[in-house]
Amino acid sequence: MGTAISKKLGDMRNSPTFKSFKDKVGNIKMDL
Repeated sequence: MGTAISKKLGDMRNSPTFKSFKDKVGNIKMDL
């Protein structure tokens, strides 16, 4: 179970969409 998910997360991390999503989440956390 974990391997497929890790690979998917790894692919997502490399995508620009995930990077901008991470930035948004980081900003939200800072606001809280």
